[in-house]
Amino acid sequence: MKNLINDYLNQEIGINIHDAFHIESVILKHIDDEYFSVLREKDQNTYHIPYFNIVRIVQNLEDNKGVTIGGLFQQKKNHQLVIKIGHIARYIA
Repeated sequence: MKNLINDYLNQEIGINIHDAFHIESVILKHIDDEYFSVLREKDQNTYHIPYFNIVRIVQNLEDNKGVTIGGLFQQKKNHQLVIKIGHIARYIA
């Protein structure tokens, strides 16, 4: 996993940091052997995420557009790298 994200250090990437279904823009700030760190500029918080939390990594290396995120109620945005992390399911009765 580390080798896949290493080229994107200090660049903007997409990640579902707070919600399993919402990808937002962050800056990849640090890459370690067991985790990576991202800065969410919206709240200036740095999130440290272990690699075992990664569910999927999506790249589009075929063109310069990248992976398109966004949709119905938000403006579409492109990232060269999108990371999907696992979230604990919440059940509300």
